[in-house]
Amino acid sequence: MKKIIFGTAIAAALFAAGCATTGNSATIPAAERKSASGVKIAGIETTVVDWDGRTFGTEAVPSWLSAAARGDYSAYISTFKKNDNDIFRNSTGYGADIRSATMRADMAYSRKIARELQQSINVYAAEQARSGNLSDETRQAIEEVTKTQSDAQITGHQKATEFWQRVITEDPISGEKTSQYIVYQVYQIPAATWTQTTAKYVKNVLGELPEDLTPEQDFVKNMVSEMIHDARFPTVMSQEEAKQSAEINKKIADAQIALMPEEQKAAADQALAQIMQDGSTERTKILADAKTEQTKAAADATKMAYASGNKLYQSAATISAADKEWADAEAIAASILF
Repeated sequence: MKKIIFGTAIAAALFAAGCATTGNSATIPAAERKSASGVKIAGIETTVVDWDGRTFGTEAVPSWLSAAARGDYSAYISTFKKNDNDIFRNSTGYGADIRSATMRADMAYSRKIARELQQSINVYAAEQARSGNLSDETRQAIEEVTKTQSDAQITGHQKATEFWQRVITEDPISGEKTSQYIVYQVYQIPAATWTQTTAKYVKNVLGELPEDLTPEQDFVKNMVSEMIHDARFPTVMSQEEAKQSAEINKKIADAQIALMPEEQKAAADQALAQIMQDGSTERTKILADAKTEQTKAAADATKMAYASGNKLYQSAATISAADKEWADAEAIAASILF
């Protein structure tokens, strides 16, 4: 039996502090599970327990939260009367208590922003190289440099809202219970601040490139412009895609951890490529115009992901061993929200 107990900790300016006694509950049908040998084992029953006495009578899983996790902040903006000209991002962390979960979410945020900027730069560079506007050598140099830029300067990013959930899981076989907290954070960023964040990150990346590989100024300006546009109009995933993305990110992080030694790099690339092509992503095919790139570098999982045009693959391509805690938290949250 898997039980999930939710509580809320919306920022003090938004919600009054304090929760009361356990209230309404809703049971989600048990999911069938199988062992490694294919033998059916006990299903997991999930119970969502709401808390009474909360300000505004908000639901256990507010609709804006699951939508925000998919990149759609319209419900959040409407609920909290936010400026829809601003840019919104979220972060997730987990731990044995709220404090540790919050600290992990705080630390994960700058890395998550860096991953997004890294992804934007590399996708743009891959597209430009494929169209002949940028040399493949420069593209590869940009990709290598972004790997060293694992954090972004996030001055001016305001943590606007937090929401926490307590998760109690009971193993259906052993009966062992585990408890942890998941903290969700929503950040509000003025458009001008996001432009500064993007410009600083791009400057750091291109400043590390050799002189003879530095892209032309027009390339840089166009790249920054497109990155800012993408931030203002993010891709909104369906619930299925969001859950699938979290699962892929976790698989990628696990593979990176298992294959960290440098001498195993080729095996790691093969493992990542296989993960990105396995049955769980069958529905989201590699685009036809990326087939040539895929064939030329079948073992280069990162390049294949960027060239594919597939948002799930491109997101997974930025995951590293240092992101494992974030990937684990994302996967746990997806199993609850979706």
